[in-house]
Amino acid sequence: KFFGNPGSVHEEGRRARECLEEARGGVAEVLSVKKDEGIFTSGGTESNNLAILGFARYLKRERGSLTDVHFITSAIEHPSVLECFKEIEIEGGNVTYLVPDSEGYIHESAIADAVTDKTVFISLGYVHGEIGVVLPIRALALAAREKKASLSEVPLVIHTDASQAPLYFDVTPHTLSVDLLTLDALKAGGPKGAGVLFKKHAVRLRPIM
Repeated sequence: KFFGNPGSVHEEGRRARECLEEARGGVAEVLSVKKDEGIFTSGGTESNNLAILGFARYLKRERGSLTDVHFITSAIEHPSVLECFKEIEIEGGNVTYLVPDSEGYIHESAIADAVTDKTVFISLGYVHGEIGVVLPIRALALAAREKKASLSEVPLVIHTDASQAPLYFDVTPHTLSVDLLTLDALKAGGPKGAGVLFKKHAVRLRPIM
């Protein structure tokens, strides 16, 4: 209904801005986070790319390279996740692809074994879009954080693609113990071409566009 540019000062823009801020507040309420911790995107793919590549490129800018850092994901993530990690490998990063068991699960022991003192980022999908496996993201995150804390003081950033989860499961980031969380509106009855990336204040990202 309100098609104006929300960044403009004319009436149509102001009305669009009000709608945008109302939506931002609604998302924040559902996720139990602050309004400025939600970034609107074009969908799950962009949210995943911003989370993973945005973090990697921030690190690369700060450190000069990615050769001394380690990333973890699983071998059965959505292509919008896996392609990001392939790009990180091209840019010199080290990536571990966890192989799930015969039922598609990643276990706490597997992720704890994979974490090293160089591990800085983990991305695991909450609910798998093809086989429906639901990972215990909170338990996995806590196991990874405990292992990392025993090895290094460098913080561990954890991302989950929760696009398939919000109609059925708790997706509040603090409950899941994640720093970045992807949502896709079309998976929850919302408009196509819209998504959200929750980003904890302390996490730094570089723009990817």
